[in-house]
Amino acid sequence: MRCGCIECGAFMIHAEGAEACVCPECGHRCSACLGTNTVVSREKLRDLKFVDWVNRDIADAEDSLHGRGEEDAWQ
Repeated sequence: MRCGCIECGAFMIHAEGAEACVCPECGHRCSACLGTNTVVSREKLRDLKFVDWVNRDIADAEDSLHGRGEEDAWQ
């Protein structure tokens, strides 16, 4: 994940396995891109099944798991 520091705007790159990004300029620690401290209720999660792009992403992921590419999906 690549993002800008919310404190100073410097470019940050997330290190794999780290629990937070640390800004190289000001030292601010941030975990926003990791989705920590966020909880999705069961109701909101259930509502996602009605969002078209979520269903497409899930179908694409299932196809990928079964070794089917985009060209196979159109056949």
